[in-house]
Amino acid sequence: MLFLELILRNQSPLFLRVVLLCILVILVIFYTINRSWFVSLKSLALLPFQRFGWQSEKYSADLIFRVSSFLLCVLIISSAIYSYNLTSTDNLSSTYIEITLITASLFAVKFIANSSYFSLHKSSRTGSQLVDFQYSLNQWFTLIVIFVLLIDVFYENLSSNYLSILLVVSLLYFLVRLFGTIVLLQNNFKYSIFTLFVYLCAFEIVPALVIVKVLFVNS
Repeated sequence: MLFLELILRNQSPLFLRVVLLCILVILVIFYTINRSWFVSLKSLALLPFQRFGWQSEKYSADLIFRVSSFLLCVLIISSAIYSYNLTSTDNLSSTYIEITLITASLFAVKFIANSSYFSLHKSSRTGSQLVDFQYSLNQWFTLIVIFVLLIDVFYENLSSNYLSILLVVSLLYFLVRLFGTIVLLQNNFKYSIFTLFVYLCAFEIVPALVIVKVLFVNS
C-alpha cells in the first residue's frame, strides 16, 4: 500500500517514481542475497588503510558484491542525471534507457581497462583490491544519492536545492576515492611514481574532468 501511495502521488513524473521504487526493491534483494553486504561495504572501503589484508580478504572479489555495485551504481547515477535534466533532452523513458546504456558502457569500459592495465603489469591482485575499494565507495556514494533523490522526487517535486548537496557529495567522493587509490597503489603497486601518476591521470583524473565537462560545462 505504501508503494502504491508513493507511485500515485501527483508530483514528479510517474516514470521516475516507478524507477526509484524499483531500485529500492533491487537494493533489498541484493541485501537479502548477501547478508554481509554492509560489512563488505565498510571493510572494503577501509582497504587502503588496513595494515593486514586478511581483515577484508574474505569479502574481496565477491561476484554478488561486484554485480550489485555495478547495477545499482548504473541505475542510481542514471536516475540522478535524468532527474536533474543534465542532458538537455525531454523527459521520456527512451531518454532514461539511453542514459543507462551509456553509463553502463562507461562502467564496463572502466572495469575492463582497469583489469587489463594491472594484468599487463602482472599485478592482478592489486587491481582486484582496487576494484573492491572503488566499488565499495561507489555504493556508499550511490546510497547517499538515492536517499537524496527519494526525498527530492517524492516530497520536493525536484524543486529543492538538493542538486547542490549532491555536487558537494560528489566532490568529497572523488577526493576520498583519489586519496584511497593513491594509498592503495603506493602500498601494493611495485612500480615507479611516474607509473602511478600515469594511472591516476588516465583512469581517475581525466575521466572525472571529462564527466564534469559533459554534464555541466556543455549543459
